[in-house]
Amino acid sequence: MSGSGGLSADPLDILIHHNDWATRRVLDFCREIEPATFHQRVGIGPGSLHDTVTHIIGAMRRWGDRIDGRTLRPSIEIPEGSIWSYFDPSKPPKPAVPRRTIDELAALLDASTRDLLAIAQRGREQGLGSTFSITFGTKQYTFSIAGALTHVLTHGTHHRAQCLFMLRQFGPPCFADCVPEIGVADWQVEVETKELAPYQPRPFSGRPEVIS
Repeated sequence: MSGSGGLSADPLDILIHHNDWATRRVLDFCREIEPATFHQRVGIGPGSLHDTVTHIIGAMRRWGDRIDGRTLRPSIEIPEGSIWSYFDPSKPPKPAVPRRTIDELAALLDASTRDLLAIAQRGREQGLGSTFSITFGTKQYTFSIAGALTHVLTHGTHHRAQCLFMLRQFGPPCFADCVPEIGVADWQVEVETKELAPYQPRPFSGRPEVIS
């Protein structure tokens, strides 16, 4: 859905497209570092740039399955055939996240974004206030379609901030001086209005009267 100026006007569409763009931007930054650095363990979030991006995409897949009422696909965060559970201490410890290339993660992101766009459209037709229940551990929880979609699309923001922190520590030289901004405003002025060139810092970032 577009507004009168041709810009996106549907909040869910904005969140989905921004989530895709911002996560892809993190992957682009990761192309500028050594593979060993991409997998370097850091004491924040899922533990490395690779594992954090994998977690963002894995959550998109899981919540897509849940919202659509599908059987959960195997998690991309554990090796195929592994038996592990957040909720069952009798299961073995969580295994290492399977290693994927940046291109493999980008392909998974593509597919997950298309899936969420289709789910959002079906949700509009069904009613975004429609509810569904899922079980975590032994307890059941109820969500609206809109609430679940908003959750997974804002979930990525938290973990992308962790990625930017990691890149600031050992990423491309440009990160030492200026951590790029990848918020919704940056997506819209770069992608939709094209008033900002790709990777160009926001010129209004330091003006308190207009930021955030």
